[in-house]
Amino acid sequence: MPANISRTKFLESQEIPEEIRPYLDFENQGVQERSNGIRSTHIRVTCPDCGAARWRLAGQLRKYARSGTLGLPYCRTCAHIRRCARQSPPRYPTPDGYILLRISALPLSDQVFAKAMVPDGRYNIAEHRLVMAKYLGRPLKPTERVHHRNVDKNDNRLANLRLVSHNSHPIAPNDKIAQLITEIEDQSRNLRDMQIDPLPLLQRFLKRLTGLQPRLSG
Repeated sequence: MPANISRTKFLESQEIPEEIRPYLDFENQGVQERSNGIRSTHIRVTCPDCGAARWRLAGQLRKYARSGTLGLPYCRTCAHIRRCARQSPPRYPTPDGYILLRISALPLSDQVFAKAMVPDGRYNIAEHRLVMAKYLGRPLKPTERVHHRNVDKNDNRLANLRLVSHNSHPIAPNDKIAQLITEIEDQSRNLRDMQIDPLPLLQRFLKRLTGLQPRLSG
């Protein structure tokens, strides 16, 4: 940056709202020449989220500040993440049946696990992976997969999840017992809502479970 440029061309702190000033380095300004030969004053700006520093046009910041449209100086990646986070619901299903959670809507303790398991630029995380990570007390490795025992991808209870490797996930067996337990719980809940005794139904499922047990153990 040339050092003999008049300070009157540089951005002054009083021109910028007070909440934005900590992210602008007013001592680190200068003039850059574009490919078309136009010389423009630039200032060093730090992203509040990721801490990345970049050069921004001082005149553009001055214009936005005067019009009242200047927000926090996020970088493009962080601005995209925040924009997508505002537009997406906190919890929503994917076309293939999994449940995604918006990271920014999670408690701070859960965000630590979530951000450690997703690539930069992602603003959501699969619910079943977050449930397993919280149970283990550590972020999951990229080679670790979480298998739904009863094949229901919406059922992200810890009892229905099993940690498997990347290679064994496609051939992980579906747990018949887990499927029966889920069916029993759902049917019993429905019967209780209708004020019907679920005991006869539970006895029938117990017989089915007893018949499956020798084959599953063998």
